[in-house]
Amino acid sequence: MSPMDLVHSALDVVGMIPIIGEAADLLNGVVYLAQGDLGNAALSMVSMVPIVGNTAAGARLIGAVSTAAVATVAAVRNTNRVANVVDEVGDLAHLARQAENALDATVTAEHALDTTTDAVRTVARSEDSVPVIEFSRTRASNIAENFDEAVAQGQPTRLTRTDVAQRDTNRAEALAGHQPAPAGQSLDEYPFASTVEGGAGANVRAVPVAEQNYQGGVLSGAYRHIAVGDQFDVVFVD
Repeated sequence: MSPMDLVHSALDVVGMIPIIGEAADLLNGVVYLAQGDLGNAALSMVSMVPIVGNTAAGARLIGAVSTAAVATVAAVRNTNRVANVVDEVGDLAHLARQAENALDATVTAEHALDTTTDAVRTVARSEDSVPVIEFSRTRASNIAENFDEAVAQGQPTRLTRTDVAQRDTNRAEALAGHQPAPAGQSLDEYPFASTVEGGAGANVRAVPVAEQNYQGGVLSGAYRHIAVGDQFDVVFVD
């Protein structure tokens, strides 16, 4: 089912609710009109009329648009109520077309984005062609502080990705001797356990789980472009 089909189905359901249903039917009709679907646009306008409207909305929901329903549309169009709506359709149709175009653009963008988490991922390139993984200080302020502290103590900002087995070993060594994180928090280590530089001696700090999830999402997305054994730079930006 296309995104617009989902929109129409949702508006059909809301349109059967008393009071607020009329606004939903009006919007549904305008969108149908913008798409050039005159039959469904007419049914949506009819749906604004009590009793008859619910029948029309239900008919569309089950896909049974009958000749009798179309005849009903023609009759109801002559009422003052529908006439007033039609007077406004010209302007509303333009807005509906804009809304549809915006929705199409959003769907296209969603397919183009990495969908692993809600994190914002940026893999740039440094001057010597080494990938740069950027993290947001705003999204992960506690992790940024752990990073700053580790670097101040001599840890590198250029890391080398390692394999899964070494990652697990590094994590166990880095967290050895540390108490479990409090509820709602997770232990963060830098350098990352997933790098050659990680492991014993890594800087460890308890951080909010949300920040850890964000960092993990960024790193997972970046690793799609960085192979085991490849180097990359780590930076935190405002």
